[in-house]
Amino acid sequence: METFEVLVAGAGPAGGELARCLAQAGVSVCLVDRLADMRQAAFSSAALPLASVSRFGLPAEVLAASWHGWQLLGPNAIWHQWQQQHALGAVLDFGALRHWLTVQVQALGGEVRLASSVVAVETNSNSNQLITKLRDPHGKITKVKSNWVVDATGQSRCLIGETSNLVKDHLLLGIGLEWLLKVDMGRWQHWSKKLSFALGSSWVPNGYGWVFPMQPGLLKVGVCRLPPPWQSKQLGGLALGLLQKQLLKKLDLGGATVINRHGGVIRSR
Repeated sequence: METFEVLVAGAGPAGGELARCLAQAGVSVCLVDRLADMRQAAFSSAALPLASVSRFGLPAEVLAASWHGWQLLGPNAIWHQWQQQHALGAVLDFGALRHWLTVQVQALGGEVRLASSVVAVETNSNSNQLITKLRDPHGKITKVKSNWVVDATGQSRCLIGETSNLVKDHLLLGIGLEWLLKVDMGRWQHWSKKLSFALGSSWVPNGYGWVFPMQPGLLKVGVCRLPPPWQSKQLGGLALGLLQKQLLKKLDLGGATVINRHGGVIRSR
């Protein structure tokens, strides 16, 4: 049975960056993820200022596009824009970012185990260490020993699970979806170099929509709803998919080809 100081479950941006920092600091770390290829996991969008891109040492290969400004579509259907001539930041390609982080962890001496699901964590009765059970795609179970285990599996929360502590943490709960669209270069140029947001209940009740430029010919478009604390997780009214289609139609993107769909529950402070 292999032994590490830290096992990180989930090779997303948070888990991958944590494993990279630990490996860089000389800590023996094992990074585990259920996916076999991290490049397939472009499940979200994020935009960073150039200072953060430099701070994290991100290479050009993980940057999908640059942004020079913002534009907000308000409830009165009027656009408000702020833009510079030079780039202010970058939009990340999450699939490329996740892949790069796993490569970095390995290059720094860390262990990366892909296509492996965390089944359970047990306490070693003979020591203070933890034993994590991993299952490969063929159902074979292997065990890994570590001093610490970090659950970075996102919404699946495969180790932490659903606990009452979420209420005490005052986490903001939302539900969202995002589509990767293929568009002609004319439409892509219209949305390129800026981060676009639709704000107001006339666009997305109790939420907002967004358009992020990706590589030439590709756009990430999504909607998110944030129910008030006194409401249940599922809001009434139109389903997210219908809200997304309505927003696309209003933004003249209704005829775009949908390449990928993803979404789920969002928790943030």
